[in-house]
Amino acid sequence: MTTDATSTPTLDDIFDALQKAAEAAAASGGTLYGAQAKKQLTHQFPDFTERLFGFKKFIELLRAGNDAGRFRLEIIDGHPRITRPSMSPVGAQSGAVQGRLRADVWSTFITWDTGKRYWDRRRRRAIFIPTDDEGIPSWERSPSDFVEIDPISMQEQLGWMGSFAATQSEPVREKLQAALKDPRPGAFKDELDEHGLSGAWRALLQRRVMEHSAGWAERNEIPLTSIVEKRDRAHAKVLTTPKPESVTAPSTDVEQLRSRLRQIISDMSLAELSALPIPAAYLLER
Repeated sequence: MTTDATSTPTLDDIFDALQKAAEAAAASGGTLYGAQAKKQLTHQFPDFTERLFGFKKFIELLRAGNDAGRFRLEIIDGHPRITRPSMSPVGAQSGAVQGRLRADVWSTFITWDTGKRYWDRRRRRAIFIPTDDEGIPSWERSPSDFVEIDPISMQEQLGWMGSFAATQSEPVREKLQAALKDPRPGAFKDELDEHGLSGAWRALLQRRVMEHSAGWAERNEIPLTSIVEKRDRAHAKVLTTPKPESVTAPSTDVEQLRSRLRQIISDMSLAELSALPIPAAYLLER
């Protein structure tokens, strides 16, 4: 979409301009950083401000364009850089490994609770404030075994939600933005479910958390393969799980098993529950 400098640009106009600027910079062998990009936008669109589109900061607008696939946003030494969407990411680890974060790692990065979290190098696991039998923090006895985890703040996650909402068309965008201001727990999730956007948001969230955790792992020289699920194990579980129709146990045994499973599940933590492989059909309303 094109527009002249006297009219108010749409978000598509802004993304188009940023994509073209990134392509021009790449063609000339240069680099387009965030400050340069904003300067070009204000020159091209004198009335431009990220607040026109519901963003509090310019970086949030850039993240929305990245999520929409219009260009690639990279953060280098704290500075945003905009490149063509076909270019490879800077972090070698994040591009080389496929899969999902392990449940214990995921929860330490994304949980909003206050408190410190650590990566235990020796045991290769993510933990919340570990102590020994005497109540002394383990990292005081063996500091080299632990790396403090850099969690994703509530404000940053809310910013991701706002960026996701801003990429939607009206009236969905307005409803999602209103849900973010709604103090009721789950208001944003309910609105996502209402408009069939839960899967898209979950995919975006997983990608963002993976990028954040991959950067943390790279800075601390932790192999990314240590914090992602083992694909072969996950695949083996699927192959060895019997199909429902092949189970021939007596009905009384089945009921006992179900009762035991209910008890086990009720004692599980959120991280353990999130790691359970459950067929989607069981999650549908009946």
